[in-house]
Amino acid sequence: MGKIEKFLIWIKEASLKLLKKFNFRVSSSVCDSLGIPSYLHRKGRDIDNHFIDEFVYRRFLASAEKSDWMANNQISSSIFEVKNDSCNRSKYSNSPEDVLYNIRVEDEGKHYFSWGVLSINTKAFDVFTFKINETTRTFSLQLSHEPLECMFPHSEIIVLENGSVVDTSKPKSVKAAIRDFLITECEIVKLPS
Repeated sequence: MGKIEKFLIWIKEASLKLLKKFNFRVSSSVCDSLGIPSYLHRKGRDIDNHFIDEFVYRRFLASAEKSDWMANNQISSSIFEVKNDSCNRSKYSNSPEDVLYNIRVEDEGKHYFSWGVLSINTKAFDVFTFKINETTRTFSLQLSHEPLECMFPHSEIIVLENGSVVDTSKPKSVKAAIRDFLITECEIVKLPS
């Protein structure tokens, strides 16, 4: 890639950051240039935090042989990164594979089409709780619709401690419990290729 192409990418990226900072809308042409289908663009649609009778989709990359990350029909925790808790909603997706589109300008439209896709019923998030010290610390999960200009279905899995959002560090036991929950509740809808 030449200097001009790198400069143009830098301009696009800087423009998106400024637009986001000042809460301006990104034009559909930027999303189009990334190869994102128009039905996924935000187009001024409002946030919808009502997750009723739907699914969320997460992409995953399995770097090993299938037998290493799936044995006896059980998915290994190695495919889950708890630090990245983003997903796409089925309500605003045409296909589970919509989660494979990459909206990062710096990646120049290189999508994740060879990755796998997991599906989780949103009802499962209503019942997840994990306690530490039985009464003092209770962790739960909540889904939050966090639409991006090029990806309206984008949502986040939020970790709560005693009803308050946990910003960064989660105890290892909580991370393990979240992984176990995801393993139990997910279904693979697309295998990585």
